[in-house]
Amino acid sequence: AYPCAGEDDWVAISLRNHAEWEAFCRATGHDAWLSDYRFASAEARTRHHDEIDALIADWTRERSKSEVAELLQGAGVPAAGVLKADEILLDPHLRAREFFDPVYVEDLGPVPLQRYFPPKFDGRGFPTRNPVPPFGEHTAEALMEVGLTEAEAREAAGSQGLVAPSAGWWDPDVVAARDAEFADYAGLGSILRFDADFLEKVRLA
Repeated sequence: AYPCAGEDDWVAISLRNHAEWEAFCRATGHDAWLSDYRFASAEARTRHHDEIDALIADWTRERSKSEVAELLQGAGVPAAGVLKADEILLDPHLRAREFFDPVYVEDLGPVPLQRYFPPKFDGRGFPTRNPVPPFGEHTAEALMEVGLTEAEAREAAGSQGLVAPSAGWWDPDVVAARDAEFADYAGLGSILRFDADFLEKVRLA
């Protein structure tokens, strides 16, 4: 992937053969590269791979990832912007393909989750079947299968710690991480930014 204009923006480009290399050079206005001995063949381009990468990066840095992808795709060159998490949810192509299904998650409500098998055949997809069960949802049921009554099963599950209302949710380290300010995560590089309107983006997805 190559760096683009924008905050931590990148574009993926694949030049699989000479035809795509030629199309890339012409589309980007670098016809001179076609007569450069360093790039005259696949073998030569392999030897000078790092030089090509540097030249391409110099070109992509001055353009947005969407601009680069649109230009190269129009020339028949495989290219796509590397999407951030919030961009994935609102990507027009993924939305048109119904890439995400709204799945109910306990304590959160409907959450867009990737289908377990995203491709479609004959226009038909494979939607998410069921939400993930909450932690301990079937513990009492399993205990009843080995001979306990419903009352005994629920008592055993609760009193012996076999069921928790939320798995590890109250662990001190988890609580500390959950209560940390988003600025702390950004300072550590764990997140790029925090979108105040993220709930609206989730709703639109």
